[in-house]
Amino acid sequence: AIYITLETHQVTMSATTNILDCETGNSMIALYYCYPQKGIPAEKIANHTDFHKDACQSLKLGGRIRVSEEGINGVLSGAKDDLMAYEERLRRELNVLH
Repeated sequence: AIYITLETHQVTMSATTNILDCETGNSMIALYYCYPQKGIPAEKIANHTDFHKDACQSLKLGGRIRVSEEGINGVLSGAKDDLMAYEERLRRELNVLH
């Protein structure tokens, strides 16, 4: 397994809501996993890892992502729109892998 650690944001829980806020006031946290039925081919893991690094850096997301042949597991923080853009990019990337 390969672990990617990205710059993280300081996050606090609002006492009145269940939404996690960051210093900027519009950030959220996404916890996700994806274990494709066919897995991630071993020869594609390095490129897939680079995809995550590039996408997260360009969208200014922080957190950790575990990439292995079994799939991916991540915790990311950032602006809601950026997290949604990451999800869109990830779905396209996963389609390319197979």
